[in-house]
Amino acid sequence: MLLGVFGAVAVWFSHPAIFVLAGLGVVIMLRGWKYALPFLLPAASFLLCYSTVLRKLSQDAELLVYWQPNFMPHNLSALK
Repeated sequence: MLLGVFGAVAVWFSHPAIFVLAGLGVVIMLRGWKYALPFLLPAASFLLCYSTVLRKLSQDAELLVYWQPNFMPHNLSALK
């Protein structure tokens, strides 16, 4: 349960944490579904974080314009 609490907090401070926790959850749950309980808390925390913060960031036009030069182009021939 300590991993679940730590994971729930980590999701709010580190966006890649959800990928690490998802990988850990899959590997640990391969041992049995009874080990899934600690990973429900980080999953719920991520859903809350996404619905309140992250979803709004993806719609912020100013951030998209700022980061546009750093995105990979859709047309890969434009890299030449």
